[in-house]
Amino acid sequence: HSPLSTLHSPRSTLHSPRYTIKAETDRYEAYMKHAFILNPEHGTNIALMANASLHKTVADYGLHHFDVNQKTAYAQLMFETSPTEEHNISGGFSFLHDYYSRADRETTPGAYVQYTYTLGTRLTAMAGLRADHSSRYGWFVTPRLHLKYMPADFVTLRLSAGKGYRTPHALAENHFLLATGRTLIVSDQLEQEEAWNAGLNAQFSIPVAGRTLRLRGVLRERAAASAPRFPR
Repeated sequence: HSPLSTLHSPRSTLHSPRYTIKAETDRYEAYMKHAFILNPEHGTNIALMANASLHKTVADYGLHHFDVNQKTAYAQLMFETSPTEEHNISGGFSFLHDYYSRADRETTPGAYVQYTYTLGTRLTAMAGLRADHSSRYGWFVTPRLHLKYMPADFVTLRLSAGKGYRTPHALAENHFLLATGRTLIVSDQLEQEEAWNAGLNAQFSIPVAGRTLRLRGVLRERAAASAPRFPR
């Protein structure tokens, strides 16, 4: 049994079908964004974004009944300015609240800062760092780096790397497993998922007979430090 959902076997009658699968989902979402321009010459502005959602899923897998009602609220206050054409600085605060049940809720306030350097159309470098505090897992820090370089007009190279964290909701994200005859045991103390991601992208735009031939190569690497697993 997992605290993030209700799982039980419904009452069965002689006239009930032997096995049925049924799922119903209702989702409601609201979004708002307000921006205030402080200095048009340098693009200095403050923006407030917020959204709220209600996601309810009810499913039946044979004799297994699944019912989860997720409520999410998110708000972010951002500041951005460009002192010169080459430099851009942004930062802000965020607040996230996730609710699945009384036993499964999480509140995560955080802050971030980001710097972007642009050298004409040839080079763009972006570095960012944010820190968050989860009511379930405590503090965690996520850095990221993005580079874009054009050594020639027909060649574009992109490099990105960063770290990410994620709160797992094992049963809510894998309730399709209830369609099997397995016994599922979900720990009440799942670790936070943690992973490093890196990617390299190379694009070549070659003019051929009045048209442009685009060739693209992508290399991605992901190193997961921890993630919940189900037995096969």
